[in-house]
Amino acid sequence: MLCTKNQTYEIKEAEISNSWLLVPNLKLNEATYTQETTDRIIERKDIRKIFSSYYEVKEIKPNLTNLSTLLTPSSFNGLEYESIIDQGTLYTWERLQNELQASDYELKQALEDFLIANIDGYLRLVSLDVEGRSVNLMLDYFVEQSWELDEVDKENTYECLKELIYEPVFNVIFKKYTGPSTKTKTDGSSLYKYDEGKCCAMIAKFLLAASPVTEYKEFMEIWKNGSPEKMQPKEEYLCGLALVIYNTSKMQKEVVSCPETDLPNNIHDRLNELFKIKAKWTPEEITPYIMRFTRGTMNANALLTKYARCSTKNGIKYYSSKHGK
Repeated sequence: MLCTKNQTYEIKEAEISNSWLLVPNLKLNEATYTQETTDRIIERKDIRKIFSSYYEVKEIKPNLTNLSTLLTPSSFNGLEYESIIDQGTLYTWERLQNELQASDYELKQALEDFLIANIDGYLRLVSLDVEGRSVNLMLDYFVEQSWELDEVDKENTYECLKELIYEPVFNVIFKKYTGPSTKTKTDGSSLYKYDEGKCCAMIAKFLLAASPVTEYKEFMEIWKNGSPEKMQPKEEYLCGLALVIYNTSKMQKEVVSCPETDLPNNIHDRLNELFKIKAKWTPEEITPYIMRFTRGTMNANALLTKYARCSTKNGIKYYSSKHGK
């Protein structure tokens, strides 16, 4: 592997059909030209090495699937648990750079995806319980203030919750669940907007943990009641978390928990598992479950073309097992 500041490359040895000879101080072209053919001189040159292969460099997307594995032992579960954290499991940025083959830019992007806070110079994975509890507190405060979705005051929110949410954790969670708003405070400083999809997905995640299989209408009603009044849960927010499947034995539509993080980290095993759960998938349904395997030109569509079988029914594209019936 070769890592620059922005890209990651895979280096492979490849064979060539004609051998290359390494000859130091070899004279070529004009250096060997003489007017008189009788002046030709034969010189001995030693071949230092014969090459029958070369190195091929190809840009790829780094494999960062084990990032959470490295950081999970030192997950932040709350200040009350900090005394029992094994110091040997803590990772600084430099240590992570040395153990993961990825460019600085790509590694930083992955850290954002995994919700990681910098606490006392160490990169700490924020546990799901802390994340869920913090988001719940933030949304409760949002409801109490009767703000619009795009009128969220970060400083005000933290000031009220600073005794309950550790500041480095609050900052990364707030960054994940909000975006910039077009509105500002009276003093001209920025306001923020809650990301409805991410907030609703977090609420759904806890509902699914409590009840992995729920009748569709019942789930949607509980989900709506558990979300802030100004947020509208939508089926599309369940992508990567759960599947909506018709249960033929019960003659009803159900929401079935299927978190992407629980599936195998091998593309073959993952697809086999997915096609056991459901025989046919639309591109929109299956894409969230295979995005981590995309690299360079190998996007989701290319992966499905390579590892699955495509069919069309009533104008809708479906993917199924390549070796299935």
